[in-house]
Amino acid sequence: MAKWDVPVGSRVKINFDAAYNRHRKESYSGLVVRNEKAEVICSKSVRNANIPSVFAAEAMACVQALDLVIYIGLKDVIVEGDSQTVIKKLQEEGDDRSEIAAYI
Repeated sequence: MAKWDVPVGSRVKINFDAAYNRHRKESYSGLVVRNEKAEVICSKSVRNANIPSVFAAEAMACVQALDLVIYIGLKDVIVEGDSQTVIKKLQEEGDDRSEIAAYI
């Protein structure tokens, strides 16, 4: 398990994760914003309905993390999640035709 690293200087870090219930097609997103002292600045949990897959749940959590940092007016932010699929899709250029394209 990797150790959580604090952001440097005036940066903040937002971590996101999702829990997915396949039978109900719903997910819950967890978001935590911390400063350089690892103090929690803001946290939020969100229930999401009509989510088709675990990949979509992770993508939704990422979108909600980005929305949160914009809403609270943060400028210098590190966004961190554990979904390698979502992170790769965000870094790709060109058209994305995957099931999470709408979220990306």
